[in-house]
Amino acid sequence: MSDSTSRIHILDQETADKIAAGEVIERPASVVKELVENSLDAGSRMIEVEIRGWGLDYIRVTDNGEGMTREEIPLAFQRHATSKIRNAQDLDSVLTLGFRGEALPSIAAVAKVEVLTRTEKSLQGHRFEIIGGKELSLEPCGCPKGTTVNVRDLFFNTPVRKKYLKKPATEMALITETVGRLALAHPHVAFRLTHNQRVILTTSGKNNLLETIASVYGPEIGRSLLPVDYQGKYLRVTGYVGRPELHRGNRSYQNFFVNRRYIRHSLLNQALEQAFHTLIPTNRHPLAVIHLQLNPELVDVNVHPAKLEVRFREEREVAVELTKGIRDALGRTPLVRKVKEVVKKPDFQAAHQVSINWENDGSSVARQRAAIAETAETYLERKVDDKLPYLKVLGQVGGTYIVAATDDDLYLIDQHAAHERVMYERLMHKVKKSQIHSQILAVPVTLELSPPQVQVLEKKISTLAALGITVEAFGGNTFLIRTFPLDLKVNSQKEFLLDLIDVVLDADDLEPAELQEKAVTVMACRAAVKANEILSVEEMEFILEELRKTEVPYTCPHGRPTVLHLSKQELARRFGRT
Repeated sequence: MSDSTSRIHILDQETADKIAAGEVIERPASVVKELVENSLDAGSRMIEVEIRGWGLDYIRVTDNGEGMTREEIPLAFQRHATSKIRNAQDLDSVLTLGFRGEALPSIAAVAKVEVLTRTEKSLQGHRFEIIGGKELSLEPCGCPKGTTVNVRDLFFNTPVRKKYLKKPATEMALITETVGRLALAHPHVAFRLTHNQRVILTTSGKNNLLETIASVYGPEIGRSLLPVDYQGKYLRVTGYVGRPELHRGNRSYQNFFVNRRYIRHSLLNQALEQAFHTLIPTNRHPLAVIHLQLNPELVDVNVHPAKLEVRFREEREVAVELTKGIRDALGRTPLVRKVKEVVKKPDFQAAHQVSINWENDGSSVARQRAAIAETAETYLERKVDDKLPYLKVLGQVGGTYIVAATDDDLYLIDQHAAHERVMYERLMHKVKKSQIHSQILAVPVTLELSPPQVQVLEKKISTLAALGITVEAFGGNTFLIRTFPLDLKVNSQKEFLLDLIDVVLDADDLEPAELQEKAVTVMACRAAVKANEILSVEEMEFILEELRKTEVPYTCPHGRPTVLHLSKQELARRFGRT
């Protein structure tokens, strides 16, 4: 085929560089990650990250590492130029964070980059400027030992990339999360992150992992962790895990580091959660900051340009030893929760007779009883239809399932799922009609949040207010809950709001109405009676009657079934009568 008709051609260098950059630099957080990892590989003990706007406008990373010579600076921006490895064999024992030689040229291909750097032996430093992959200048300058990289106008020449970024608050939260994880991987390095001249995160660099965790996630989490230190045949496991009561609704608080490299690996998540099996509720997830140290020849880090994925040569053994190490830590510590207050279990009363002072009563049982016993007059004002028949309560199985029947059929009802559906529709009805009423807490509840939580919470204050929750800043990363919904009877406003913030973190791109719906789902779940809760006949009857009034009585808000139905014909078939 002649050249004029050939469908195959070689891309020009500029296009090739932009394509390659897309594999490494996806968003502002990617730039921060790559620059900070370079600083760490340079032996830095102090690293400062400054963000203006939300990362597209300006990113500056300053370190006190070994710096670069005049000759090394332009070489560092050549693709696949690296000081970390010499040949393919070195990939079998990589200990540095970077080794591909792709980060700096990828950043320079899509941004305006300025570098100021000086080595300890040099009396003067150098300034290097490169824009869109084109070198503009390299000149002497005065600067301290180490390296400063300024990145401006990220994606200025690839504007389509900006369309795929999330909202500014989400992108900034991802930057904060990235710096936090790098700090957790390197507690011997002092980190400082500022956003628009506001300090977001600082760590001391005193090589105290627990102190670093408290800086990243807040002192309250830091006080509720258990140390892990286990030496296995294949690896050493160190770090901290949360006590069983410190569980969360997602896995964003699970951090794994292999030879100080943050990684994502479903095998490690499964091994961690296997260690907590039966210790935490279903669909809840433990907290962990775990360091795995193993022979670099047993792990392949050259899997993806972002270097977040690895392969273990002995996967099963790694999982077994991780689970054993965490179980040993859990076994060394008494896990019985302290009882702060003992309250006599109240007798169930008819709805119109219940009168309990919730501000003075810390009993979760009492709160659940009140949620069940709320009068029908305050519930949905609509006609009861026959989606669910009238049922006669026969009893309860395992403290979890209500056994009921009609004249001909048998029903099993999941009491938590059923009451969750009741609470969900009740709350959604009031939200839609702006009928959520709040009560002022006699003693405000204090929240100590991590920097990513703070950034999201500050953007969602009005959403929470619409749900009857008033939250105000108290200084630093501390907030106060001033009011709470009258309709919501939960054991701990603090734990509930932390769960709610996790939902917001995972759903930042949702419209306000969708976000409210997800929040109400969390509210209903926390307010509903739980499994393994013994109920009286009157309580069970009340739940079934309220379930009949709902629009969707057969599933909970999460889609799980509330009712199992065994017809007369099915019973006959099961007993061999037909």
